[in-house]
Amino acid sequence: MFVDFQSIATVAAILLSAIALWRSFRKDRSEADEQKLKDVNLRVTAVAAKVEIVEDRIAAVEGELKHLPDKDATHRLELALKEMQTEMGKLTERMKPIANMADRMQEAILEKVMT
Repeated sequence: MFVDFQSIATVAAILLSAIALWRSFRKDRSEADEQKLKDVNLRVTAVAAKVEIVEDRIAAVEGELKHLPDKDATHRLELALKEMQTEMGKLTERMKPIANMADRMQEAILEKVMT
């Protein structure tokens, strides 16, 4: 069995060159990928900070809305106001004779004072 060292050396040189070329491409790609990953991490961090701010604002709004009346309470308030309006109308009608009487008394007192 005859081994040709020159052929083996040539094949080995080609393989080593191919491996070196592949590694350099791989290294460049991995450095670019690392930079892209860092950029993505920065963006994710920025978005997470914004989401946290929005969550705080939503919590504040929810806290403010808790003490406001709900639909049923608002409806009850509307009904109570309508009832009060009706009662005020009745009281106004009942007060008219008293107001007329007060006007007559005032006129009588003014006439007495003037004479």
